[in-house]
Amino acid sequence: MTLAGAEENEWDIEEDNDLLGFVLSTPGIVTYGDSFRFFIPKEESKSCDQIGIYFSFFSKDVKELAQKTLIPLDITYHFDYKNEGPADFQYFSSAKVWVRSEIKIIPGSITVMTFERGFPYEAIVTEFGEVEKITIKLVSPKEDAETDYKPEDYFDIDYNSWRLDGLIEQLDKLIAMCKASN
Repeated sequence: MTLAGAEENEWDIEEDNDLLGFVLSTPGIVTYGDSFRFFIPKEESKSCDQIGIYFSFFSKDVKELAQKTLIPLDITYHFDYKNEGPADFQYFSSAKVWVRSEIKIIPGSITVMTFERGFPYEAIVTEFGEVEKITIKLVSPKEDAETDYKPEDYFDIDYNSWRLDGLIEQLDKLIAMCKASN
Protein backbone atom coordinates (compact mmCIF):
# COMPACT_ATOMS: atom_id res chain seq x y z
CA MET A 1 0.00 0.00 0.00
CA THR A 2 1.34 3.42 -0.93
CA LEU A 3 0.68 6.09 1.65
CA ALA A 4 0.71 9.81 1.02
CA GLY A 5 3.15 11.38 3.45
CA ALA A 6 5.52 14.28 3.79
CA GLU A 7 8.75 13.78 1.88
CA GLU A 8 10.63 16.40 3.89
CA ASN A 9 9.93 18.36 7.01
CA GLU A 10 7.44 21.17 6.66
CA TRP A 11 6.42 23.61 9.40
CA ASP A 12 3.45 25.93 9.44
CA ILE A 13 2.92 28.66 12.05
CA GLU A 14 -0.39 30.46 12.38
CA GLU A 15 -2.54 32.43 14.77
CA ASP A 16 -5.96 30.88 15.31
CA ASN A 17 -8.10 33.76 16.51
CA ASP A 18 -11.11 31.60 17.25
CA LEU A 19 -9.88 28.89 19.54
CA LEU A 20 -6.34 27.73 19.89
CA GLY A 21 -4.17 30.81 19.97
CA PHE A 22 -0.84 30.21 18.26
CA VAL A 23 -0.21 26.94 16.41
CA LEU A 24 2.92 25.27 15.02
CA SER A 25 2.20 22.18 12.91
CA THR A 26 3.94 19.58 10.80
CA PRO A 27 2.23 17.03 8.48
CA GLY A 28 2.32 13.28 8.91
CA ILE A 29 4.79 11.03 7.14
CA VAL A 30 2.42 8.06 6.85
CA THR A 31 -0.76 10.08 6.32
CA TYR A 32 -0.03 13.63 5.21
CA GLY A 33 -3.35 15.06 6.46
CA ASP A 34 -2.65 13.98 10.03
CA SER A 35 -0.81 16.80 11.79
CA PHE A 36 1.29 17.01 14.95
CA ARG A 37 0.84 20.41 16.58
CA PHE A 38 2.34 22.48 19.34
CA PHE A 39 0.14 25.36 20.46
CA ILE A 40 -0.03 28.20 22.94
CA PRO A 41 -3.66 28.33 24.12
CA LYS A 42 -5.51 31.66 24.07
CA GLU A 43 -5.79 31.64 27.86
CA GLU A 44 -1.98 31.29 28.15
CA SER A 45 -1.12 33.83 25.45
CA LYS A 46 -0.43 36.64 27.94
CA SER A 47 2.64 34.80 29.21
CA CYS A 48 3.31 32.58 26.16
CA ASP A 49 4.96 30.00 28.43
CA GLN A 50 2.67 26.94 28.34
CA ILE A 51 2.72 24.82 25.20
CA GLY A 52 0.09 22.22 24.44
CA ILE A 53 0.48 19.26 22.11
CA TYR A 54 -2.17 17.66 19.97
CA PHE A 55 -2.27 15.47 16.91
CA SER A 56 -4.85 14.05 14.55
CA PHE A 57 -5.63 10.77 12.86
CA PHE A 58 -7.86 10.23 9.85
CA SER A 59 -10.72 8.03 11.05
CA LYS A 60 -13.70 6.08 9.88
CA ASP A 61 -17.15 6.96 11.19
CA VAL A 62 -16.36 7.85 14.80
CA LYS A 63 -19.76 9.07 16.03
CA GLU A 64 -19.60 6.77 19.04
CA LEU A 65 -16.02 7.75 19.81
CA ALA A 66 -16.74 11.45 19.32
CA GLN A 67 -19.59 11.20 21.84
CA LYS A 68 -17.01 9.98 24.35
CA THR A 69 -14.81 13.04 24.05
CA LEU A 70 -12.32 13.53 26.83
CA ILE A 71 -12.02 9.78 27.32
CA PRO A 72 -8.45 8.63 27.72
CA LEU A 73 -7.01 6.63 24.84
CA ASP A 74 -3.79 4.68 25.11
CA ILE A 75 -0.92 5.36 22.75
CA THR A 76 2.63 4.21 22.45
CA TYR A 77 5.27 6.44 21.00
CA HIS A 78 8.93 6.31 20.20
CA PHE A 79 11.53 8.86 19.31
CA ASP A 80 14.20 8.55 16.65
CA TYR A 81 17.10 10.67 17.89
CA LYS A 82 19.44 12.66 15.66
CA ASN A 83 22.83 11.75 17.14
CA GLU A 84 22.22 9.91 20.38
CA GLY A 85 22.84 6.27 21.20
CA PRO A 86 23.42 3.40 18.79
CA ALA A 87 21.95 3.68 15.32
CA ASP A 88 19.06 1.36 16.14
CA PHE A 89 18.26 2.94 19.54
CA GLN A 90 14.71 4.19 19.96
CA TYR A 91 13.00 5.38 23.13
CA PHE A 92 9.62 3.76 23.68
CA SER A 93 6.99 4.96 26.08
CA SER A 94 3.27 5.13 26.53
CA ALA A 95 0.81 7.82 27.51
CA LYS A 96 -2.86 8.63 27.68
CA VAL A 97 -4.42 11.17 25.37
CA TRP A 98 -7.93 12.54 25.17
CA VAL A 99 -10.21 12.79 22.16
CA ARG A 100 -11.02 16.50 21.87
CA SER A 101 -12.98 16.80 18.67
CA GLU A 102 -13.98 15.32 15.35
CA ILE A 103 -13.79 17.22 12.08
CA LYS A 104 -16.09 15.73 9.46
CA ILE A 105 -14.61 15.35 5.99
CA ILE A 106 -15.62 13.10 3.12
CA PRO A 107 -15.10 10.21 3.40
CA GLY A 108 -14.58 9.92 7.15
CA SER A 109 -13.35 12.30 9.83
CA ILE A 110 -10.25 13.71 11.42
CA THR A 111 -10.11 12.86 15.11
CA VAL A 112 -8.11 15.32 17.19
CA MET A 113 -6.36 14.04 20.33
CA THR A 114 -4.44 15.96 22.94
CA PHE A 115 -2.27 15.37 25.94
CA GLU A 116 -3.96 16.26 29.21
CA ARG A 117 -1.97 19.37 29.99
CA GLY A 118 0.43 21.90 28.54
CA PHE A 119 4.16 21.88 29.10
CA PRO A 120 6.64 24.67 29.84
CA TYR A 121 9.00 25.56 26.99
CA GLU A 122 11.99 24.07 28.84
CA ALA A 123 10.22 20.70 29.13
CA ILE A 124 9.51 20.65 25.38
CA VAL A 125 13.16 21.46 24.65
CA THR A 126 14.34 18.71 27.01
CA GLU A 127 11.90 16.10 25.69
CA PHE A 128 11.92 16.91 21.97
CA GLY A 129 15.10 18.94 21.34
CA GLU A 130 17.14 16.08 19.88
CA VAL A 131 14.23 14.17 18.37
CA GLU A 132 14.26 13.76 14.61
CA LYS A 133 10.94 11.91 14.34
CA ILE A 134 8.10 10.86 16.63
CA THR A 135 5.84 7.90 15.89
CA ILE A 136 2.52 7.45 17.68
CA LYS A 137 0.48 4.26 17.62
CA LEU A 138 -3.05 4.00 18.98
CA VAL A 139 -3.37 0.86 21.10
CA SER A 140 -6.18 -1.05 22.77
CA PRO A 141 -6.58 -0.26 26.47
CA LYS A 142 -5.62 -2.60 29.26
CA GLU A 143 -8.39 -4.73 30.75
CA ASP A 144 -9.03 -2.36 33.68
CA ALA A 145 -9.44 0.71 31.44
CA GLU A 146 -12.40 3.09 31.45
CA THR A 147 -13.30 2.19 27.87
CA ASP A 148 -13.42 -0.85 25.62
CA TYR A 149 -12.23 1.17 22.63
CA LYS A 150 -10.35 -0.74 19.93
CA PRO A 151 -8.38 1.37 17.43
CA GLU A 152 -9.21 -0.93 14.51
CA ASP A 153 -12.93 -0.12 14.98
CA TYR A 154 -12.29 3.56 14.27
CA PHE A 155 -9.04 3.95 12.36
CA ASP A 156 -7.85 2.37 9.10
CA ILE A 157 -4.27 3.32 9.95
CA ASP A 158 -3.56 3.35 13.69
CA TYR A 159 -0.12 4.96 13.60
CA ASN A 160 1.70 7.90 12.09
CA SER A 161 5.10 9.55 12.26
CA TRP A 162 6.02 13.21 12.15
CA ARG A 163 9.40 14.83 11.49
CA LEU A 164 10.50 17.18 14.25
CA ASP A 165 13.84 18.47 12.95
CA GLY A 166 14.03 22.21 13.41
CA LEU A 167 11.40 22.13 16.16
CA ILE A 168 13.18 24.38 18.66
CA GLU A 169 13.83 27.09 16.06
CA GLN A 170 10.17 26.94 15.02
CA LEU A 171 8.96 27.01 18.66
CA ASP A 172 11.06 30.13 19.21
CA LYS A 173 9.25 31.74 16.25
CA LEU A 174 5.87 30.65 17.68
CA ILE A 175 6.68 32.18 21.08
CA ALA A 176 7.94 35.39 19.41
CA MET A 177 4.67 35.63 17.47
CA CYS A 178 2.73 35.15 20.70
CA LYS A 179 4.74 37.79 22.57
CA ALA A 180 4.46 40.25 19.68
CA SER A 181 0.66 40.04 19.88
CA ASN A 182 0.61 41.15 23.55
